[in-house]
Amino acid sequence: MDSTTVEKVEIEIQKKKFTISCKAGESDSFRRAAKTLNHDIAEMQSLTSNRLPIEQVISLVAVNYCKENLSKDAEFKKEMDAVKSKISSLMKKLDKIGAEQQ
Repeated sequence: MDSTTVEKVEIEIQKKKFTISCKAGESDSFRRAAKTLNHDIAEMQSLTSNRLPIEQVISLVAVNYCKENLSKDAEFKKEMDAVKSKISSLMKKLDKIGAEQQ
């Protein structure tokens, strides 16, 4: 499948339908994302006892998503730094072994 091919997908967020364009093969991911978003909005509404306007609820959900994404990015960077450090250490050991064998 050509990754530059664009397809249209219809999603529903808070009972409003949107048609968006995405890369071919990504439509199911967008549908699942919309379903997750709707679930998280409903959950946030219940936590706030439906006292906040929907725009504020959606904003709170968006901020939570951003915070989670930033946390995951920081965690990934930390893990990658540890992997790079381990590889560097192993490379130094291999260099030392190679030098000793010459």
